[in-house]
Amino acid sequence: MKNFKSIRGAQIPTLTPNDLVPECIRTQKVYDWITDVNQYTNKTPIPEPCSTQVANAIADGVNVGFTCTSPMVPGPDATCEVLEVTNGAPGMIRVLWTVFLTVTAVNEDTEANICSFEVPVQFDDVYMVCIPEPFTADNVFCRITAVHCSVLNTVFLGNQVQVSVTVCKDIQIEEEVKLEV
Repeated sequence: MKNFKSIRGAQIPTLTPNDLVPECIRTQKVYDWITDVNQYTNKTPIPEPCSTQVANAIADGVNVGFTCTSPMVPGPDATCEVLEVTNGAPGMIRVLWTVFLTVTAVNEDTEANICSFEVPVQFDDVYMVCIPEPFTADNVFCRITAVHCSVLNTVFLGNQVQVSVTVCKDIQIEEEVKLEV
């Protein structure tokens, strides 16, 4: 039989010494973040010379359809710009979102492209966020995460087509901090 020592109250086991020294890590602290979506549907004019090419194709009895191509994200055709910052908790930021869609008129019988044109779409949005003093627009990181578009296959009066676009967006308020671990 083994000889056991009795345990007395308030005994603290011996701690293993820690040979780690404190370290400092530089990292980004996220003060606030938002995920948002905008949806836009509107008629847009078909510009020249595409308008004439579509009208001629319709006059010739061609079955004309339209496709919409969303820009690559991230990329130069899907951008955001911080226009205004008001510090506070909550504070306010104003962001301009811009996407350039490509609409293509297509001969639906042969699937040949008739012509293409760009459609710019902008959203001017205001957000309430935590953005303490002395943060500026440099602390606001915005990006477009996805763009989806479609076109109704009808030419309206005035040589217009109806374009629908959905834009998914992400905003973060960040500042570099140092953490001791």
